[in-house]
Formats: sequence, C-alpha cells, structure tokens
Amino acid sequence: MKPAETASLSIFTMIFFVFGAFIGAMLSLFCTPLLWKLEKPTGLELAGHSGPAEGVIFLFAFIFGTVFAGVFLLRRIKKGRP
Repeated sequence: MKPAETASLSIFTMIFFVFGAFIGAMLSLFCTPLLWKLEKPTGLELAGHSGPAEGVIFLFAFIFGTVFAGVFLLRRIKKGRP
C-alpha cells in the first residue's frame, strides 16, 4: 500500500471515529430517562442532574466511535481497496 493511501485511510478512519463518538455522546443524552430508571436497580449514579454521568457518555462515545471506524475499515478491506 502506498504511503498516500495509508495516510488517507488513517485520516478517514479518525474522522469516522470522531463522528461515531459524537453520535454516541448524543445518544447517551437522549437515553437519560432510561438511565434514571436503571439507577435504582443497579445502585449506580448513571445520570446526574443535567444528564448522563461522564463515564456513561465516554462509554457510549467510545463504543460508537469504534463501531463506526471498524465498519468503515471492514468495508474498505472487503472492497479490496485498503
């Protein structure tokens, strides 16, 4: 693989990770009512006064960012153009 192809693939993968992380963070904010209901059975502080706890936001962001970047890479590799 040429260096230019590797660089562009890396840049697009980072872009997809950031986009997925943003989507995950927004989704965690929309899940606040569900997180409030899960606090009592789990005994954990999942949502604060203004929304989800930082750990929940980071978890959603990491998971969605990794999934978005992974799907992008897998689709590129399956096409035969890494």
